[in-house]
Amino acid sequence: MTKKFHLRRRWKPPFHAWQLFLVILSHSLFQISAEGGGEDVTVPPKINVETTSFSLKFSVDDTENYVMQNVTCKNSKTSLETVGNEEFICENLDPCSSYIAIVTVKHLTEETPSIVELTESTDYTAPSTTIQTISPSPESINMTWQSQHRTCISNFLIEAKSVDNSLIFKWTVTNDITFLLMEGLHPCQDYIIQLKTNDINNSLIATSTANASTEYMEPGNVTLTIANNSHADTKVTWDLKSPATCVNFYYLKWTLLDCVPGDAGNFVEVTTIIPETGSNKCEATKNITDPTAKEYTITGLQGCELYEIEFFINNVETSKTKMTFMSSEKVPGIVTISSSDTGGTTANIYWNPPVLNPKCVDYYIVEFIGPIVRPIAYGPFYISDTSANFDSLEPCGEYNYTIVPKSLNGSHGETFTNNFKTLEGRPSVVRKKEIIAQPFSLDISWDPPEFADLCVTGYRLSGWDDEDNQVSAFDQKTTKTSITIEGLKACVTYTIQIIPTTKSMNDGELLHIECETKSKAAEAPEVDVLAVYPDRFAISARESDKNNKCETIFARIVCEARSEAPIKKAEKYVKGQLVILFNTDIGPLSPYTEYYCNAGLYNIGGWSANKTFVKRTEAYFPDRPENITVVTQTNSTLKFSWNAPKYANGNINMYITYFKRVEASYFIPKDCGITNTDMVPRETSKLELTFDDLQPYTRYSIQVAAKNDFGISESTSPTMITTKPWISERIQKVTAMVEGPLETDLEYKAQAVVSWSSPCKSNGDIEYFLLDFNGHRDGYENQNITRKIIPDFSKDGLISHNETELKPEYHYTVSASVKTVGVEFLSENAYAAFDAPAGIPQRLDTEAMTKARVEAYESSNPSKIAVVRFPADVLQSEYGTILYVALLLSQKDCDQDAMQLRYGAMDTSINWPTVKTWSEVYGDKNVECIAQYQTTPIRWKPPDPRGQSSSEIEYVIGTEDCVSEKNRYCNGPLKPDTEYNLIIRLFTKSGYNDAALLEFRTEALIELTIILAGVSSCLLLAFIAGFIYLWITKRLKWQRESCHGIEDSFGDIASKKFAMYYRELSKPDKIAREFKELTAVALDLSYSASEMGYNKNRYADIFPYDKNRVILDIDADGSDYINASFIDGYRRRKEYIATQGPKPESTTDFWRMVLQHNVRVIVMVTQFREGDVIKCHEYYPYKSKGINVTEKKKDIFDLYDRTELSVVHEMFGLKQKVVHFYFKKWPDYGVPTDPMHLITFVRKVKAEKIPSYSPIVVHCSAGVGRTGTFIGLDIIMQRLKNESKVNIYETVKKLRFQRMKMVQSLAQYTFLYTCTYELVKHKNPQRPNEKPDIRRRVSPESDAENATSTSANGTNSIRNASDMSSLSDNRQHTLDRPPNVHENNESFM
Repeated sequence: MTKKFHLRRRWKPPFHAWQLFLVILSHSLFQISAEGGGEDVTVPPKINVETTSFSLKFSVDDTENYVMQNVTCKNSKTSLETVGNEEFICENLDPCSSYIAIVTVKHLTEETPSIVELTESTDYTAPSTTIQTISPSPESINMTWQSQHRTCISNFLIEAKSVDNSLIFKWTVTNDITFLLMEGLHPCQDYIIQLKTNDINNSLIATSTANASTEYMEPGNVTLTIANNSHADTKVTWDLKSPATCVNFYYLKWTLLDCVPGDAGNFVEVTTIIPETGSNKCEATKNITDPTAKEYTITGLQGCELYEIEFFINNVETSKTKMTFMSSEKVPGIVTISSSDTGGTTANIYWNPPVLNPKCVDYYIVEFIGPIVRPIAYGPFYISDTSANFDSLEPCGEYNYTIVPKSLNGSHGETFTNNFKTLEGRPSVVRKKEIIAQPFSLDISWDPPEFADLCVTGYRLSGWDDEDNQVSAFDQKTTKTSITIEGLKACVTYTIQIIPTTKSMNDGELLHIECETKSKAAEAPEVDVLAVYPDRFAISARESDKNNKCETIFARIVCEARSEAPIKKAEKYVKGQLVILFNTDIGPLSPYTEYYCNAGLYNIGGWSANKTFVKRTEAYFPDRPENITVVTQTNSTLKFSWNAPKYANGNINMYITYFKRVEASYFIPKDCGITNTDMVPRETSKLELTFDDLQPYTRYSIQVAAKNDFGISESTSPTMITTKPWISERIQKVTAMVEGPLETDLEYKAQAVVSWSSPCKSNGDIEYFLLDFNGHRDGYENQNITRKIIPDFSKDGLISHNETELKPEYHYTVSASVKTVGVEFLSENAYAAFDAPAGIPQRLDTEAMTKARVEAYESSNPSKIAVVRFPADVLQSEYGTILYVALLLSQKDCDQDAMQLRYGAMDTSINWPTVKTWSEVYGDKNVECIAQYQTTPIRWKPPDPRGQSSSEIEYVIGTEDCVSEKNRYCNGPLKPDTEYNLIIRLFTKSGYNDAALLEFRTEALIELTIILAGVSSCLLLAFIAGFIYLWITKRLKWQRESCHGIEDSFGDIASKKFAMYYRELSKPDKIAREFKELTAVALDLSYSASEMGYNKNRYADIFPYDKNRVILDIDADGSDYINASFIDGYRRRKEYIATQGPKPESTTDFWRMVLQHNVRVIVMVTQFREGDVIKCHEYYPYKSKGINVTEKKKDIFDLYDRTELSVVHEMFGLKQKVVHFYFKKWPDYGVPTDPMHLITFVRKVKAEKIPSYSPIVVHCSAGVGRTGTFIGLDIIMQRLKNESKVNIYETVKKLRFQRMKMVQSLAQYTFLYTCTYELVKHKNPQRPNEKPDIRRRVSPESDAENATSTSANGTNSIRNASDMSSLSDNRQHTLDRPPNVHENNESFM
């Protein structure tokens, strides 16, 4: 900052009175001097001042007349002086400060210098403040701080605030203060201290924060107040003197004074009181954790007792205060019985005073009532003692009594209720007997004894018959006063005895009674079926009532059939044996027939009631079943039915079928195995039976037998039936053998002999075999041939077809299937592939011959070199690709055999026609006749003309020195001034043909001398320039192809350099080479566990490695296998599970894996069905084997579907929510059209909140291609976000070490590069001139190495390698950017 001052014109408002005084005094002296001197006044010079925060620099404006001598700067506030240096700069000043500058200035023409006084301020600079120390005490905190550039500070604002914001203290100090003692704070408080710094502009520029706590200070004294309230509780209040902020808790202890320690009856603990640890029950305590509490109510004290209470604060063992108090009067508690004794008619009761509030009892009120069965009330009795006596009671009487304590204030205490029972007495005899006689029973009743009837617990009876035999029926006990004696005999006199008994088994007085039973007819007899036969029953009948003494005369038995039977009824009369037993056989009867039978007895009282029983005769062999018929007949099922036997002769409990495979009804080759033909018995209880899983078009036999409880019937005659036909199994051993072409005929003749074996299971008569030939050749129209072959079987089942309509060099795929008679569908295809051989090349047509030429004058040495040109399209022949070209030379009109055009058939990749070499022909330099020799290398392949600007093939003859040449065929120099015949011989893989004959002549050697001298210098200069140009282009190309400077030592590429790296990948040989290297990764890893789950693998070449496969809990089949692998993520191990699409056999395993490993997200990047191919089983919704998967919510978007699933394992009670993502933009073949689609989908999946321990399940069909691409892209995105680096090759390599074939195709590998470019492009936008055209097709014309040259006549042609070594024949491919790439402003993650 620079300012100019003029002493006469500059005015600045004064800051101090003494400064104003000096100015006025100076001005007055100047006026006096001017008036007194009378001379002209010299105008003082202008002084320039440059200010900074820490310095003031002075200079004079008029340097021609003035010079500065010195300067001094004085701080206006501190009066500290600073002397300026030799450059008149006052340094190390305070910022934001005012200074008085004394400047000494001398005019060059004067001897006396002038003194100029200025006032100026230094510039502002931002100050800073740092808290240094904090020292707390109980009621204050001392804080110190340090500031930089304090002179730019106006003041400090200090604030101390308690943590709960209840206390706030503020102080303001000036900028010269560096400490503050914050007083008046509360002890034991946590404070947040803020030091705010305000600059000279009163702006807050900094805030420093610190935490501090004041120290502990002992709380003040306590005053207790105790009052008994209306609820008989005691309320304690206290008043705590300041300070009180250090109180953490209060501790109360109260003690019952009239108490013996250990006496549980002296003190009662209640739930609101926490007793002190130990056996002392005379005191209780309470911790009050609320420091703001002012009162506490003590409950559960004994009434009318004297207590002492002590008050403690925190953990201090000395109480703050103590006092005694009398508890309030309370209602007495319940009494307890100490002892009691009773007699037969007396009782004495003794009790203890109440446990609760015993000192509040005045007297006791006693009442009792009894006996309970006929109650009488006694009392009340008022007793001051603790015992009561009762007499005149009844024996065995139960009495209830109550004891109620009466308190001093007249209130009643808690009522005690109890009972007692008097002792036993001997009962007297029973009274008022009554007996009612029956034939087999006696009804007896009586009244209880008159005395001690309450002691009677029952009555004991006994009796004797008229023969003095004790009758057990009378030996009974009863608690009632009546009884019925049963089981007696009719017409018998009995003596009966009744005795009352007590609980102690003391008998009362006894009573005797006599009585006789009545007579009665016989009861129905008891009948036993002793044996059952098919034609009779063996019966035993006997008297059932042994108590009936009337004599029985005879018995009668009658049986009648309950259904239709040959024998309907049988009847028989039998005399008794030993009077009461009747045995006989009743018959004849029909077999297995149910009969209704009656048996009756007759005595002097008449017929008894009949005894009825139902019985069936025994079973016998059944007849065999009838009328076997076929109900259902399919290709795999036969259902039969039949009728039951006409005479079952028992219960048919099952039918036994004998089912047997007889033979197949179709042709079976002899090499096929023999199917087991054993008869298989099966049992059924129905009149039908279904046989499943049968072989189609196969003859079976069936026989049926019936079985009852007796045995098995004869079987029916065999019934033969054949299942219906079905789709044949796939054809076996399809082979194709190619023959031709013939060497004797230029016309293309080739054939393919296709052979196959008839399937072992054609499942029906074969109608025909269908052969489909699909031929393909690049650049030509596809060929399709369909053949229906009518079968003509030999014994071994071999069939062949000779296909002759083949086209040269077509690749054929032949599919063979079977059409079964009566079946609509064809069998599964079997495939074979073969290549039709190329034909013998054809000769050039007229148009091509006109374009073919040989010219010597166009070469650099026309006497020894000639240039051959012929149309490039001769290499494209419908008879096959021209693989090689040979140029044959011979001298014209010398070798007549060389004039003949030849052709032949051979495998040209192995054999070669016999032709002489240049060395063999020119061995004698003076040879007069030059025989035919080959001048081109063996199997010379002309450059592929496709994509080139030239339409001709050019070859320069005579460019090699055959002396040192090691190749057999050498391109040696021609003979000057000689006419030559040139034959162009074309080769396919199958043969060759001399396609054209050309003539030319070399120039004489003398004519070239002058030309060579002039051309040599030009060629030398052109060579040097061309070499320099080639070296530069080679260097640049090497730098581009090697990506020099892009990759680091680990192969990682920074995101900002990836666009440059990606441009280099426009040459697909690099990315293809990378991908090819990946195919050799992890080939030696073990996957033996996959053998135990071979039926659970979707593909026969995709298995999980043993080292990281997912292992399930062993299931019921003893298997822990699933085709799934743990995959490590960017930083987390086992972040993913890569698995195949579930099969029907593995769906349960899939959901077991989800539950076992806490899977919360499933990503599906395939469709369930793509075209006609099932890629994945539809595994949800699903319910099987205790696992239930239901769909709860589904959101459908353009790119994907999001479905919330509920997975429940009902057996183990597991339940889990799983989110299912289905990506819909992956086509049937290839990769997504837009990389941003998959990038967006990955972000959506990763945005789902899941636990860190939960892996993400990703699957396609095989679980390697699309699955690997999804996981690889996620890892790349995570690394770009965290490291801004990428290494796609290493990423895929690590994936392949964890699961085979991850990122399966080159297209998927290339797609990862395309996605990464999209991510980097949005993270690091490129300049317009750096944007790569990733849709550009790379072709030879765009390659710097593929240079072209122009001939003398301006025709573009392709030179052979000997003349133009810079021509590259590498084929270039295309790296296209997928269309419709959308711009996206999102970041790459």
